Amino acid sequence: MFRREGKVVCIVSVASDGVSLAFAHVGKGKPHIAFAKRALLSLEERTDEQTRIAVVQLLETLLKEVASRFVPESIHVVVHAPWSRFRTVSGSVVFENERFITKALIDETARHVLESIEEKNVEAGVVRVFLNGYPTARPVGKRAHELETVVFGGTVEQGVQASIEHTIGTYFPGRKPVFRTGARVLLAVVNEYIPNVHRFVILSIRGATECMVVRHELETQYGTVAEGLATILKRIAPQGLPEETLSLVKMAESDSCSTDACTAIKEAVARAEPELVRSFGDMFAALANVRRVPNDMIFFAPTELTPWLSHFFTRIDFSQFTATTQPFSVSVIGAQDLEKLVSFEAGVPSDATLAIATAAVHMFEA
Repeated sequence: MFRREGKVVCIVSVASDGVSLAFAHVGKGKPHIAFAKRALLSLEERTDEQTRIAVVQLLETLLKEVASRFVPESIHVVVHAPWSRFRTVSGSVVFENERFITKALIDETARHVLESIEEKNVEAGVVRVFLNGYPTARPVGKRAHELETVVFGGTVEQGVQASIEHTIGTYFPGRKPVFRTGARVLLAVVNEYIPNVHRFVILSIRGATECMVVRHELETQYGTVAEGLATILKRIAPQGLPEETLSLVKMAESDSCSTDACTAIKEAVARAEPELVRSFGDMFAALANVRRVPNDMIFFAPTELTPWLSHFFTRIDFSQFTATTQPFSVSVIGAQDLEKLVSFEAGVPSDATLAIATAAVHMFEA
């Protein structure tokens, strides 16, 4: 299986709805996913602590299955909301006389800006450098009278991080995982995938829903809502199995089946929408209370829900919250959209969550 060039990495995506795991080649050419598997929690009621324990148990089950088959050179863990938080902040310095820009000068400016970010226990760095107000890809060696840095910081809930590290250490001793936040990973791929959009909303639905408003590399607003994969599935089929319900939703949305089960799912989806409108509307209202949000939405959700929910955000009138009072213009990021960034081994399911995580790890490792 592992005959391609590049180093073998293990990529784990963790959210309060479940775990996805992949082994991939990164470092040379397009990253290639040779193995991928997803495990979702059942839809029973749990406390927050019970959810954390159950998710770590799912991770252990997946690792137990594959640890003897693969030897990764590094392990990367992507943790999604509500167990992670990502922020960007900008800061600038104006020189009395034009200065020669050095790496040390950029680092010093960034360090001062980072002091204002508390959320940086797992990742921190520079997103973009502006010279005299213009974004500059290679600022070192140039001259300017104003230097601005946009920096990022990310944090993961310490109890979740410790449990994941312990579980991974059991199956891959001696390998300390690198942690990333889901928002950081998604933003990195968006900047690569849609590089010419400078004002947009990123909406990511996993265990919870996370929404970032980004203007010129800088997060200007941030919101979350508890509505996520598990709550949506509970509204549609409270007694169903998550994977079966997801499969039925996908088939029903594509009109590829006409069974009684698909008809029932379509009716359940329609009944669920008013509550989703309320949940997401409350989040957008809180964001717009600070400043109306851009119309361009970059949308990410589990593959099976993407056709329905992306259409939902286009069809439902949220225009009262947007900058132009027009409906959202939704761009979907799915595994098929990422074919130019990542490839899958024949027979391996094209999972959008793992495609995005792998593409980001490849960028970070390059």
